[in-house]
Amino acid sequence: MAVTRVPVAREILEWAVHRSAIDSDRLYRLFPAWDEWTSGEKHPTMKQIEHIARATRTPAGYFFLHEPVEIPLPIPDFRRMAVRAQTAPSPDLLEVIHTAQLRQSWYRENIRAEIQDPLPIVGSVALTDDPLQIAEKIRQLLSLSEADRLHTSTFSEMVRLLRDRIEGTGVLVFTSGIVGSDTHRALDPEEFRGFALSDDYAPVIFVNGADSKAAQIFTLIHEYVHVLLGSTGLSEVGIELSDSSTEVWCNRVAAETLVPAEELLWRYRSENVLQEEIRSLSRYFKVSTLVILRRLYDNRRLSSETYHHMYGEELDRSRHRESRPINSGGDFYNSALMRTGYKFAEAVLSSAWEGRTSFTEAMRMLGIRRMATLRTMSHRLAVYG
Repeated sequence: MAVTRVPVAREILEWAVHRSAIDSDRLYRLFPAWDEWTSGEKHPTMKQIEHIARATRTPAGYFFLHEPVEIPLPIPDFRRMAVRAQTAPSPDLLEVIHTAQLRQSWYRENIRAEIQDPLPIVGSVALTDDPLQIAEKIRQLLSLSEADRLHTSTFSEMVRLLRDRIEGTGVLVFTSGIVGSDTHRALDPEEFRGFALSDDYAPVIFVNGADSKAAQIFTLIHEYVHVLLGSTGLSEVGIELSDSSTEVWCNRVAAETLVPAEELLWRYRSENVLQEEIRSLSRYFKVSTLVILRRLYDNRRLSSETYHHMYGEELDRSRHRESRPINSGGDFYNSALMRTGYKFAEAVLSSAWEGRTSFTEAMRMLGIRRMATLRTMSHRLAVYG
């Protein structure tokens, strides 16, 4: 019986490889005839097309097109124009957004059966509001105080505190450094650091767990500001200037929330060695040294020359530090709960044990495959069947 082969345009094959960032060694291990396919000497079979689609995380139907097409982001993009122009959204980013949207949709339907009124915090602020006043509002909403900084000895502890406080206001927080539970698909902080999915009943914050803990802290508050604005979008998140007026405003609010100017200026000691001082302030406020430098510059404690010189040095230093995904290794259940968020996981498990959601659907929502895992996760959250 003759094997059916399908001509695939060279441009489509190259585009699929490029967008998936699959390395050439793995590519040729999987598909030894790749050069023959791209040259047109030979065509892949239907089964091989399916394998290519899985390897490059590209919908199989795209291989029947004559030329590549742009796969748009399903949410607004607030990243800088330079970042957006570098490359199309990766399959990893698209999958993470779609998964978050799926979970948000499930949670919205679930919560609407119990709560009739929308969350008052969503859309409660505007870009015309004073950033200092909104920062104070956020500190009140999250009950943030000087004592919190003193009682959290590490950046990881501050991440957990902020996550729990934000979820306490009704927002779902998902943190993951990988796609699903696939440790071979690490998310790239250079592509994105977080996003917000605004909703009156089920707002979502996603934080790239492959980023440093200091960066995650800033991302959590930055995206929380987006929720208060009622704004959905993908954020690059950084203390430097952005092309977007929305991002500039969110950065100002987040910076003031985490590092109040009044307290910063009271604690800053100009007589100390600058590098040692910014690191000391970084440890106290639980933010990166880059944020501290920017706050000192904005409050006229550093000259433009000193600021840009020090910022460049700290940026190079931070890029050389190893960044380990938050959920690679360690306790499996803690990692799984970070990916789904404690609030979401508790809602899904409760619904399953009460019979409102099938166990199959619950496992799909939680990204787990075994009933034993679901039972253990239920015990971890004190949700019993």
